[in-house]
Amino acid sequence: MNVSMRLNLAKIEVALLQSVKADPSVIGTILFAPGQTTAGFSADYRILSAVAEGRAEAEHKSARWKTFYPWLAAATGEDGENDVVGTEFGYGPGFLLDPGQVVAIAHGLMGEGWGVHHRSAGKGGRRL
Repeated sequence: MNVSMRLNLAKIEVALLQSVKADPSVIGTILFAPGQTTAGFSADYRILSAVAEGRAEAEHKSARWKTFYPWLAAATGEDGENDVVGTEFGYGPGFLLDPGQVVAIAHGLMGEGWGVHHRSAGKGGRRL
């Protein structure tokens, strides 16, 4: 039996973010409603976690990826900093990030080496 854990993310307007903060039950509707109009992303969390663990092991001799890649932990809700109390989707609570947090996390992910680096434009650059 193949079991997968999904990481579902949705980009929403700031006004909707305020509505979700007021009524966390809206999160499920945003993430799982058929025909949703929000820009979404879904990834296999187990694969993401395995890649992060493998990289941590190779670079730091430990699979504790959340310690070595705190921005990835923040981007996936694993740091618990932005959990929404009262939500549960099987493997943990939902989490919310405001636009400022999204920008900070994007910069942090680049600093940790998750993404396209400016130096990668040339020959031999690394794209993840």
